[in-house]
Amino acid sequence: MTTDDDNSILMTVAETVAALKLSRSTVERLIKVNRLATVRFGRSVRITRESVAALVASKAREAA
Repeated sequence: MTTDDDNSILMTVAETVAALKLSRSTVERLIKVNRLATVRFGRSVRITRESVAALVASKAREAA
């Protein structure tokens, strides 16, 4: 795995908030209702970039 953040397969909640330009509470709600897939390492939560892309794609289809 590289150290380049853009190539990481996992994102922190803060990175996801910044990438999607949503509030932290909205991202946490999306996690709670399983719209964003997470991986947990102890108490640390990471969101898969794949699930972020899938969420954006589904929202784009809804808008079309």
